[in-house]
Amino acid sequence: MADADKPDCMSIDPSAWKPTEPVVWKDALVRYLANITSAGDFAVSNHHTIFADPGLKIGGDRRIFLPLHPTDAEAIQSMAKKAANETWELQPGQFRCLNPEWEPFLYEHVLPRVAEGLGMVDDICLRPVNLLLFGKGSFFKPHNDDSSDESNETEAEQDILGTLVISLPSYHRGGAVHLSFKSETRTFATDTSFPWALQALAWFPDVSHEVAELTDGCRLVLTYKLAAHGHGGPDQPHKQSAQFYRRQVDGLRTILAGWEASSGVSTEEPLCYPIDPVPPNEPLLIGTMKGYNRAVCQSLRDACSSPDSNVFVFLAHMTHLVNHQVLPDGSKFAEEHTFCEEVYRCDRAGVRVASQLPGGIETLLVKEPRVEKYTDGGDHWLCKNTWEVRYQYTVAMLVHRKGLGLFAQARHCCSGEIEASVAMLDEMLLRNHWDVPTVHAAAQVFARATQKGQRMTPTTVQIVLSWVLFTRTTTTAAAEREDTIFDDLYQGVLRCSLQRLDTQDVALGMIGLSLRQLCTHAGALNSQTIKWENLFECFASVCSLSAWQLIVDKFPKYLEGGGLPTGLLQDLQTSFKAWAQARMDTKFMSHHIGDDRHYEGDCGDDYSFIIKSIESRPADSEWIMTRLLPALASERCNPALLHRVLDAFWQSDEHFALAKLAYEYIIPRASSRLTIDSFEALLSTCGSNHPGSHLYDRAMFPVLLDRCLSLQPTGELLAAHLLEAISQTVKDCVEGEVEDPGEILSATCVPVALVLKKHGFAVAGALASGSALADAANRYFTAVIRDYLCEQREWTADLDWAHKVDPVLHSCDLSKKCGPCSELREFVGHSDARTWVYTAAEQDDDASSSLAHIEQVLLSAPGDNWVLVTTIGRNKTLEVVKKGARPLDKAKWYNDEVEALQAKLSALPEADAIKDVTGDAWYHEVIASLESRKAEHYKGLADANATSWRTRVRRKGSYSSSGDGEDEPTG
Repeated sequence: MADADKPDCMSIDPSAWKPTEPVVWKDALVRYLANITSAGDFAVSNHHTIFADPGLKIGGDRRIFLPLHPTDAEAIQSMAKKAANETWELQPGQFRCLNPEWEPFLYEHVLPRVAEGLGMVDDICLRPVNLLLFGKGSFFKPHNDDSSDESNETEAEQDILGTLVISLPSYHRGGAVHLSFKSETRTFATDTSFPWALQALAWFPDVSHEVAELTDGCRLVLTYKLAAHGHGGPDQPHKQSAQFYRRQVDGLRTILAGWEASSGVSTEEPLCYPIDPVPPNEPLLIGTMKGYNRAVCQSLRDACSSPDSNVFVFLAHMTHLVNHQVLPDGSKFAEEHTFCEEVYRCDRAGVRVASQLPGGIETLLVKEPRVEKYTDGGDHWLCKNTWEVRYQYTVAMLVHRKGLGLFAQARHCCSGEIEASVAMLDEMLLRNHWDVPTVHAAAQVFARATQKGQRMTPTTVQIVLSWVLFTRTTTTAAAEREDTIFDDLYQGVLRCSLQRLDTQDVALGMIGLSLRQLCTHAGALNSQTIKWENLFECFASVCSLSAWQLIVDKFPKYLEGGGLPTGLLQDLQTSFKAWAQARMDTKFMSHHIGDDRHYEGDCGDDYSFIIKSIESRPADSEWIMTRLLPALASERCNPALLHRVLDAFWQSDEHFALAKLAYEYIIPRASSRLTIDSFEALLSTCGSNHPGSHLYDRAMFPVLLDRCLSLQPTGELLAAHLLEAISQTVKDCVEGEVEDPGEILSATCVPVALVLKKHGFAVAGALASGSALADAANRYFTAVIRDYLCEQREWTADLDWAHKVDPVLHSCDLSKKCGPCSELREFVGHSDARTWVYTAAEQDDDASSSLAHIEQVLLSAPGDNWVLVTTIGRNKTLEVVKKGARPLDKAKWYNDEVEALQAKLSALPEADAIKDVTGDAWYHEVIASLESRKAEHYKGLADANATSWRTRVRRKGSYSSSGDGEDEPTG
């Protein structure tokens, strides 16, 4: 239907549908929206920072310059007619606009924005009315420019659509323009744009307007009438006016009010009305929309903005995906998905409130699919029978207040969307007077904001926490509320807000305010009845020690103020401090210290708490000796934190006495955890094959060893503990590949040897005396050279049990299809099989002959390679065991690698530092001991007594290797 043929929406009676018939109700809504052609505000104001000077001239030759000068204002006053209230007026014949660019500027820049704001669709022209000068003390009382009764208009007035006032640059104070229609009002200040902008104000004739008193300066304005070209006169059904748009919005509001009464139309799902498509990557702003989109969206916004409306309108990009597939049997299968990719509020700001919002194609009020994109599966055989069709819509999405929980189902929410959705639900709670559906929806959306990993802003914390505290404190005592929804939400917002400094004060302040109100108004809540664990335990159980200490120190201050009696205030503060400090002691002695991976905030970690705690205590204080040091030495302490604390003690002159106590207490009890990743950290200097630990610096272990040896008289014993512990980690380290033995020794052994040499432990010193430190150092060097370097050469002790088949079976004629010999052939050539048990079939009467045949074949083969055990009788079995085997080829390669390693280690210049400590003889003795790591000793297995193994007898011919778990010694 052409636009000219469409019936006007005002001709549709909103009461003509029956609320009990959903199809009729939806049809009425669709028809009403389809016939909206324009929408606008009853008054608009625009600023133009770039404009053409009108070139004003009065009285024939007097030029008026802008911004208006006081002398020019006096000239206008001298030639103009004075109206009431210090206002002077010049008629069009008394002034001229000489600049030829002025009229094009009005029609190309001012008029389009005015027409768009007022929703005018006619071809509009401007008719000059007058030039007005407002002096100090001037004002206009409320009045209308024309009669709003169309039946009483003269023919000359029927094409007047509104008034345009151009406020020219002029210094003044006051003079704001107040406009009103029915119960709606607009106020536009005119003194904020001087001297760099021109202001254009426009309104409909049926709008009442007044001008506030001008308190200083002068205001110069040009007044025009907005007139329609080709107006149809009195036969035109509806002229655009504030009253016209008011009736249009009222009709739409009446239809939307019947949503809940229309049975069969769910209020928990949205209704989506397609509008003209907008590219998916563009935001949906009502201020940038044109034509039909602007008219429909603005009408819906105005209709839904009423305080008594139960419907909210949003703008969204909707996508409907259909995945087609042809199955192997030729049948076709289609899978559909519908979702709103981006959802925006329907206002000038256009804030995005959700992404990936699930929905259904059935929510569309008009089924007019538009194919946006077609994608086939490609040439791969798995994909060639699949394709995807994407239908793209731009929709105005209507959501009933009972369906606001939809926004909690968004599959993706960034921090900006969460903040916007929380603020939106807060507005809706106030608008709907905390009705049950809105409260439930708000709880769901607020819960999304408090999920782990979300970053809440101070505004979001204030909204959510004030709402939750209001619901929790509606009973006498907050701790006795049984509603788990609000309790869970309270715990979530506290965990998110108290762990960050930018939101911590907001949360504590609101909790303090809530408690003060309860104590003041309820009267029953005091220091004896309050349960602090119900308020703070949810945070105390998951936060770091430092974060909890901040709460202990800061919260008592937030109980102050609010008119609490001094005695009650002191009781509350004392009660909280006692409980919070006891909770701190319990937390310190029970939680995993230094495991900061679970802490997302910026309130400090456990390390900062420990350092601050010892600053106010002497080194030998009871808390340090009985709580801090045992906690650090326990399994609950993270090794990385333990290193940081020991390093901080050593670096500080004030805490050096504590450092000696800490080293002597912690290292004997926690050396294994101190060195858990130290060897890998040393290996991190060897390149990419040894990435090392992420928690430890490669110099940490030598530094720790050096500090232990500096402490006398216990230093040697502490160093021995560390070397024993790191020796064990060497045996457990199997990652990486050895490329250069010299590089490995330089990274792992040389730093340790240099530390030992620094403290005088050399060949002629204590290291050669067989002390605990000497034994520990020797074990560490031996572990690196003999265990780590050799174990990195991949070696397996498997043997090859395969024999040549043809010499064995040369006496049997296989062309006769000899079954036993076919199985024997497979056994002889198998590299993993050592033992074969052949069992004659039960129906074979001549079992002894088949067993004898196998024996004859094997005994006729050259060499003595077999052990035969024959059992004639009930079992009718023959057991064959191979006597000969050879090492696999990789054994030779391994032996060559060991010999090459011995040669390299003997001539390494990096080994000099180790020899200085251990002695040259000891070093070469370790290298010589690598002979035991070679593969020669495995060859002896081939000559082992084969008859000492026996496999379980099976019904058919089978074989197993010598290492089979089913083997049993026969004795």
